[in-house]
Amino acid sequence: MPPANGLHATNNFPELTGRLCPAPCESACVLGINQPAVTIKRIEQTIADEAFANGWIEPELPGRISGKTVAVVGSGPAGLAAAQQLTRAGHTVAVFERDDRIGGLLRYGIPDFKLEKEVLDARLRQMTAEGTKFRPGVAIGRDISWTELGRGTTPSSSRPDRPCRASCPFPGGMPTASTSRWTTSCRPTGWSPVTRSPTRSRQQAST
Repeated sequence: MPPANGLHATNNFPELTGRLCPAPCESACVLGINQPAVTIKRIEQTIADEAFANGWIEPELPGRISGKTVAVVGSGPAGLAAAQQLTRAGHTVAVFERDDRIGGLLRYGIPDFKLEKEVLDARLRQMTAEGTKFRPGVAIGRDISWTELGRGTTPSSSRPDRPCRASCPFPGGMPTASTSRWTTSCRPTGWSPVTRSPTRSRQQAST
């Protein structure tokens, strides 16, 4: 089994945790008693980056469609992980984000020198190709009420300044998973293979 598959067995986004986790496991590593501890965080990041760079991380399409629909409110790490798991289980999933881009805390709360946004965008492209729908610019409680969401009536426009109601693309309404107040960035389109490492310098990321 490729190393990246082993990481994904217990972690939806190893390329993110490999950069952001404070790695308390390293300081607790018993190997560190008499020699350097295992650099678990660096190993995790390296495996994930190599997998993206070589095109080994591809969309994982569900084996069947359940016919059930779910709305995930909030596109931070919890919301994205929930959406990915639900989509792969065969459910139709829409992630609602109050800001103009998807990512939440990952997009707006973490500076580029700790998390290059291309790393996040690469994962969002994979999720889009798997079938997850992203709805940025829609604030639940402002642009659409919880009642409307449950009934299946959602804004047809992602622009808060263009209020519009239309039939929900998910007939029967959507059970809702509320994950976080943080919501944000990127409107990924179709899936395209990653041909280079997602790691970039701060200067490259800002251009």
